[in-house]
Parts: sequence; structure tokens; C-alpha cells
Amino acid sequence: MNKLFLLCLFLWSLPIQAQPKLEEFLSGPFASGLSVSRDGTKWAWIENNKGRRNIFLRRSNGQATQITGYDLDDGQELSQLTFSPDGQSLIFVRGGDASREGFAPNPSSFAEGAEQAIWCIRLMDNETFRVAVGSDPIFYPDGKKLLFSRG
Repeated sequence: MNKLFLLCLFLWSLPIQAQPKLEEFLSGPFASGLSVSRDGTKWAWIENNKGRRNIFLRRSNGQATQITGYDLDDGQELSQLTFSPDGQSLIFVRGGDASREGFAPNPSSFAEGAEQAIWCIRLMDNETFRVAVGSDPIFYPDGKKLLFSRG
């Protein structure tokens, strides 16, 4: 009887392992939108880490670095990664498709609203600039112009 009592006391004193919560499974980072430069030396992808979406670049030396700095979970999508023909620039679309009424998704309720816009990153210095409102960007073969859709 004493042995049974001691065994029960021992088992009762063991720490109870907490069951993982659903949010722990869902909060892990995940990647999407892989794009590869024409010569195959650079890879870019979008990583969503707890709602913060950023673009990462793997160069020919094998080092991967984050090349955008979106620090907030603002709900704005990143998509349509496309390298320029020479591999020196990367374009992407920030923001979701407009509704039937013509409004871009604004999950964070920004006072200034939201838009779906094409952005470009110069890979030599990671300078990022807005190109135009639109989506579905494609470089011309010369790499100096873009074709895209709007509205």
C-alpha cells in the first residue's frame, strides 16, 4: 500500500507537459512565391512570419538575406516576384486585388487607404521604390520597361 501511495505521489508531482496550442502551429514562418533569376544564381521568396511578410534573397554565394523591411502585420500581401532579365532588379506586387467596388483590401484600416502597387528592388543596394499602381508585371526583353495591368 505504501508503495502504491508513493508511486501516486511521484506521478502527481511530475510536471504536466502542456499540449501545443493551435496558434503555436499556425504562427511558424512559411515561404511562398519562389522566383529564380534567368541565370539561376539568385532565388527570391516571400516569407510570412507571424503575419509580417518580407522578401528574402539567396545569392550565388549561398547566403540568404531579408531584402525588405516590413515590420508590421498589416495584412498587405506580397506576390508576383519577377527578376529582371539581367538579374539586377526584382519586382513584386504589394497589396491585394481590388473588390468589385474598386477598393484594395485594407485589413489594418489605414486612414490613407491601401493600394495594389508594383514595387522594384535594385539588388546591388536593396533600394526599394514604387513603380506604379497595378499588378501582373512582366519585363520587356530589354529589361528597361514593364508591361502590367491596372484596374
